[in-house]
Amino acid sequence: MAGSPEEWYRSLPKITRGYLTTALATTVCVQLELISPMLIYLDFESVVSKLELWRLVTNFCFFGKFGFPFMFSLFFLVSHAFVLTQASDWMDVDANP
Repeated sequence: MAGSPEEWYRSLPKITRGYLTTALATTVCVQLELISPMLIYLDFESVVSKLELWRLVTNFCFFGKFGFPFMFSLFFLVSHAFVLTQASDWMDVDANP
């Protein structure tokens, strides 16, 4: 395991690192009230009728307010992404070039 948080962060695969960063940034923006959670939740009516296509992606980037459940969500995100990366390495598939 890496010694510092920065080394640990840099040791993550690129896709996992990007997803983790996006999830943290989205949560910080919602907590600071820069964006409303009502703008990022998945609403199929808005996607179809108003063509708000960002809702198809942004709902996967917000895990709720800061707290214990948020930390667990990020932990599971990183651990499952790591397992998937290991499985792709085992199958000789290059998931992160």
